[in-house]
Amino acid sequence: MKPTLFLLLTCYLVCIAAHAQTDCRKQAAFVQKFGFDPSRTALSSSEKKFLGLVLIQFKDINNLSAGNTKTYQHPSWRMAGVLGPIATDAFGNAYTTPIASINVLNNPTEKQNTVYKIDANTGEMALLVALPAPKYDDKMMFQNPFGAVGLGYDCDAHTLYVSSLAGSTRTQELGKIFLVNLKNNEITTLLDSTDAMGVAVCKTTGEKRLYFGKTRSSDVFSVALTDGRASGAPKFEFSLEAQGARGDDKARRIKALPNGDLQVVGIEFYYNLTAPTDKPETNYIYRYSPSKKLWLRVQ
Repeated sequence: MKPTLFLLLTCYLVCIAAHAQTDCRKQAAFVQKFGFDPSRTALSSSEKKFLGLVLIQFKDINNLSAGNTKTYQHPSWRMAGVLGPIATDAFGNAYTTPIASINVLNNPTEKQNTVYKIDANTGEMALLVALPAPKYDDKMMFQNPFGAVGLGYDCDAHTLYVSSLAGSTRTQELGKIFLVNLKNNEITTLLDSTDAMGVAVCKTTGEKRLYFGKTRSSDVFSVALTDGRASGAPKFEFSLEAQGARGDDKARRIKALPNGDLQVVGIEFYYNLTAPTDKPETNYIYRYSPSKKLWLRVQ
């Protein structure tokens, strides 16, 4: 079992199942309908033998190296090629985005700025929204083949935050963080000129904020949220610089834990076509200190 898959699965299954009292997100009803045990099953987008998503039932969810007992792939889960981040909502629906990996044969750059929804009851995957994106040319695609790269769900507002790198070049930071209202699929821009990857909503500091990891530095920023919209300017929170084995990690995933900590998965990232799932990842835990009014790394 690849370490990267372990990190993905623990966030998708274990955290949601174990902390149902503090997290509104639910596991999809289709898990049982397809004959899988919800207590040891997860949805993955990082299995090399499968294009798209795959449902995996493990022998022991606490020991993924023990292997799995069965897998399942709905026919629609291959339709968008290689997939990246996965987010789930309060009803068990899952959301994912296409992502560049090695090449763009299965993932044309102009189609990567999209979000797909996996229905909680049927398991059917269909296009949810196509995000606004610039017209691509060969020069732009050569410099940056990525579109939507990060997803974060807000339980209170039933909204999805999507970070996108579409349109950015080596010298211009033109990415955006979008807000998708899941009640009507309306798309609005939360932040302009922002290249970010991991995104997550957290209330640890006493106010609801969206945390996001920059892709041009190792910094993690946040912005206050009011009724789902940005309130005030982005604020620097902490940096992964000089941390971990590489020292220049970018925050690929950020997750708010039930105790208020932030779990950050860091990777090396340089806007190239090397698959992120093939890169070593480092797991960080940050804890907020009310007395010092800053985030401190505790793991």
